[in-house]
Amino acid sequence: MAKKKHRKRKSFIPESEAKDALKKSFSEFNWNLLGRLAFYFIIIFGLYQLGLKLGELYNPIIITAVVVTYVIATTILSAVFIIMNRGVSNDIPTKEQLRDDMSDEEKEKFITDLIESKRKAKKILLVLIPLIFTLLFDMVYLFFL
Repeated sequence: MAKKKHRKRKSFIPESEAKDALKKSFSEFNWNLLGRLAFYFIIIFGLYQLGLKLGELYNPIIITAVVVTYVIATTILSAVFIIMNRGVSNDIPTKEQLRDDMSDEEKEKFITDLIESKRKAKKILLVLIPLIFTLLFDMVYLFFL
C-alpha cells in the first residue's frame, strides 16, 4: 500500500498572526464579569434546586411555587431591562440624529441620561442571565432526561 502524503493545512492567516490575535482577544476578555456571572448562576441555580428538592420531600405545591416564582422574576426583569435599556439595541444616537427642535443642552442631557440608563440596565443582566439559564437547564432536563 502506498503511503498517503499528509499536506500541511494552509490558512489565510499566518500562524503567528492567528496566535497573536487569540492572545489579544483573551487578554481583552472580561474575566471578572464571567466570574460574577458564574457566581450568581451557582447561587440562583442552587436555590432553584433546593426549592425543587424541598417540594419533592414535603409538598409538590412548593415545586410549582418555585417554578412560577422564577418564571415571574425572569419576565419582570426582562421587561425592566428592555424599558431601562430603551429597547434591545445598544446604539447611542449622535446629536445630529436627534430631533431638530431640541436644543443642544437637551440633546446632551438626553444622551447622558441614555448612557446612564443603559449602564444600569447592564447590571440587571447579571441576575437575568443566570435566571434564564436556570430555567433553560430545567426545561432541557424535563424534556430530554
